[in-house]
Amino acid sequence: MDTYTTNFPQKFNAEILIRANSEAEAKRLQELEQQAQENDEAIREMRKLNLKNVEVMDQVQRLLTENASKDDETKSDAKELTEQLNALSAQLKESSEKDNDYLHKENVKVYRNVQAAMTEELAKLQKSIAEAQEKNAQEAADDLDALHGMQKATLAVAVLALLASLGSVAISVCQILGIL
Repeated sequence: MDTYTTNFPQKFNAEILIRANSEAEAKRLQELEQQAQENDEAIREMRKLNLKNVEVMDQVQRLLTENASKDDETKSDAKELTEQLNALSAQLKESSEKDNDYLHKENVKVYRNVQAAMTEELAKLQKSIAEAQEKNAQEAADDLDALHGMQKATLAVAVLALLASLGSVAISVCQILGIL
C-alpha cells in the first residue's frame, strides 16, 4: 500500500498536472485561435485599407495628371496674358509718345497763333495811339490857335479899355484944369 499511497498522489498530481497542462494548452490554443481570428480580421481590414489606399493613390495620380495638364494650360494662359500685356504696354507707350508729340505741335501752333494775334493787336494799338496822339496834337494846336486868337482879342479889348481910360483921365484932367 505504500506504493499505492505514494503512487496515488504522484498519479493524482500527474493527472492534475496533465489536466492543468491540457486546460492551459486548450486555453492557450483558444487564445491563439482568438488572436489568429483577430489577426485574420486585422489582415482583412488591412487588405481593405490597402485597396482603399490603392484607390486613393489612383485618384491622387489622376488628379496630379489633371493638375499637371491644367498647370500647363495655366502656364500657357499666363504666358499668353503676359505677351498680351507686353503688347498693350508697348502700344500704350507708342500712343503716349504720339500724343506727346501731337500735344507739343498743337501747343506750338497755339503759341504762334497767340503771338501773331498779339503782334497784330499791338500794331493796331500802336496805330490807334499814334492817331490819338496826332488828334490830341491837332486839338492842342487848334486850342492854341484859338487861345492865340483870344489873346489877340483880349489884347485889343485891353488896348481899347486903356484908351478909354486914358480918354477918361484926359477929360478929368481937363475938367480940373477948367478947360472943359
